[in-house]
Amino acid sequence: MINFIDCGKSEFIDRTKNKNVYCFGAGKYLNEFIAGNYDVHISGIIDNYQYAQKPSINMNNTQVKVISLDDFLKIYDKKCVIIITCLSFDEIIQQLDSIEKLNGMDCYIEYFIKNHTEETCVNIDYTAKKQLIPKKIHYCWFGQNEIPDEYQRCIESWKKFCPDYEIIRWDETNYDVHKNLYVHQAYEHKQWAFVTDYARVDILYHEGGLYFDTDVELIRSFDNLLTWRMFCGFESNEYVAWGLGFGSVKEEPLLQDVLNVYNHITFINSDKSFNTTTCPIIQSNVLEKYGFKMNGQFQEKDNIAIYPKEYFAPISYIRGFGGITDNTYSIHHYSASWTNSNHKAHRLDLEKKIETVRNRKAPSLVSSSDAAVKNKFQIWECIGSTNTAGGKAPADIKNILLQLGYYAVNIHPYKGEKGSADWNWSQRRLEQEWNHCFEIIPERSILFLQYPFCQEQDIRNSILLRLKTEKNVRIFVFIHDVEALRKIFLDKSKEEDFHFILQLADIFIVHNTKMLTYFTELGVSSNRLIPLRIFDYLLKKQEKNIIFERSITIAGNLQTVKSPYIGKLSCLAPLKVHLYGPNYENQKAARNINYHGSYSSDEIPQILNRGFGLVWDGDSLDGCFGDTGEYLRYNNPHKLSLYLASGIPVIIWEHAAEASFVKENNVGITVNSLYEVSTILAEMNENIYKEYLHHVKIVSEKIIHGYYTKNSLKKAETIIFSQQNIS
Repeated sequence: MINFIDCGKSEFIDRTKNKNVYCFGAGKYLNEFIAGNYDVHISGIIDNYQYAQKPSINMNNTQVKVISLDDFLKIYDKKCVIIITCLSFDEIIQQLDSIEKLNGMDCYIEYFIKNHTEETCVNIDYTAKKQLIPKKIHYCWFGQNEIPDEYQRCIESWKKFCPDYEIIRWDETNYDVHKNLYVHQAYEHKQWAFVTDYARVDILYHEGGLYFDTDVELIRSFDNLLTWRMFCGFESNEYVAWGLGFGSVKEEPLLQDVLNVYNHITFINSDKSFNTTTCPIIQSNVLEKYGFKMNGQFQEKDNIAIYPKEYFAPISYIRGFGGITDNTYSIHHYSASWTNSNHKAHRLDLEKKIETVRNRKAPSLVSSSDAAVKNKFQIWECIGSTNTAGGKAPADIKNILLQLGYYAVNIHPYKGEKGSADWNWSQRRLEQEWNHCFEIIPERSILFLQYPFCQEQDIRNSILLRLKTEKNVRIFVFIHDVEALRKIFLDKSKEEDFHFILQLADIFIVHNTKMLTYFTELGVSSNRLIPLRIFDYLLKKQEKNIIFERSITIAGNLQTVKSPYIGKLSCLAPLKVHLYGPNYENQKAARNINYHGSYSSDEIPQILNRGFGLVWDGDSLDGCFGDTGEYLRYNNPHKLSLYLASGIPVIIWEHAAEASFVKENNVGITVNSLYEVSTILAEMNENIYKEYLHHVKIVSEKIIHGYYTKNSLKKAETIIFSQQNIS
């Protein structure tokens, strides 16, 4: 394995003196690294795919050569170190770990370095200064909702450490939310965080004092800081953020300059989209005009101070960085209420990558001459975000396999139009990765595949056949979907892929016994088939209160083209329906329908807390008909796992394949028609509901820890290891 060093900028500079530093990654994060004024000499740039297109890159007026990893290995010596300058750092670390020649090589990650919190020394004699900022704490709470308990706890910390300050709440009752066009538009569209972006500055301009977002927790008094004309803090090395907490005297000109920016922009763009330019960008731009540098360091000009992030943002927005120091005044808990599901999914993906790098282990490969080889590998087709409904199941399978010792070989799909520059370099990458896959997998190994594959690739089929025939590799195939049954994306290439894996696989893990029967009818021997029973849904266990309510919840893609029955839910009135997910087409007349927005696959289980989750599909309320409805006769719907992992019981179509699982485990109700639901729920009492919750809790505990996948895989391994030519 390489020697990954997790450190900050100053330690990185000190450690790499007299070293040959190579940047791995030639994209935008390399540009950020260049702009970061790192005082190191760069010997070269490694890039898996762009070395043919970018022979060199200008770095500080010097042309630095871009080379392939293979070229780097030819010149590598003990003075070489690598800093990864891209966001695929987890995949690159894994790639470098697999190269024996690089064992022990020092490696750094630019993203880790720039987010590292380094304790600073700011020597200021506050006693020699007089108080300028009044002892007032302002906060905003728009939208007329109750303040959640976690925010109330933060407000209590203000009272604890600033007991003699006046605390003022600003909302619709005492603030003009139509003060300018930006605020008016943000308020009308219920974008409370963007209303606050303007209001917090406006309030301090007219009132003076301190401002805190409601997710800011104080851990010491702010009395010392009242001696500035104005103060604020960095949330990163590039931006300040006043929501962390900032203070100002009344009628501070710098605040007026920020307000002027908002007075000349609108929240609704010309194309009707939201202007989601974040306030840190606007605030930082104005501060730069006053001569401040966005570098994360303490600065003071004309009695205005900017503090390093350890003062007001010791814990990063991306979990895994920072920590409280002796200099910390407050902690911003980053509720990030302005972010959409894509932002949150990106954040969670990054956090998983960070955790993967810090907790990585070397692949434990054994010699292929061993008669009982049990090397285990999995192909991971890098599908993008794993926090969407479509990405959650494959990602969970991958992570469960990693726990069981299945080393992940990353394969990036090709992209772009055929013949384009993107397509050409991604094809070269694809070829390199599949050839690397063949080289590192020893004879008599186990290789785990997830099907369907993300795209048609001739080289994939070629390498898999070679592994099977030349290296006697045993292949497990986990079935996510069968297009011949689902019919949505069925075409000639998918038919050919399906025929290929029917011949290739030694073991299939299929959804349930109904799908098992389908495979046996295709000629697959039953001893090659293992039913999963239900998809797992990995989660960190969190206790929450489940509410007895005579309602149904639907979470997922709400597009009526995909699931036409969604457009007919108003016919179930007065039955209350809760909807969660993207692509909802607003039914204004449907009073029984409550739309709650879209959440990532890791967030939604914490949101669902009442009634019954509905497992339904097709074009009718009177049964599951049409292609998507009929597919329920064979598949394990992932939303069934979502509901049970969330702790709520379910209602499922009587003829669905998983209806038997629901009945056997007493985790819900089966119905032929949704018109039956109101009557069934009307007769239900809280004691019956609690009985369902008891059984759901038992199944949920298994699902969130990967029990069903692990159990199926154990059966598959037992079959393979018991065969004479393996054991």
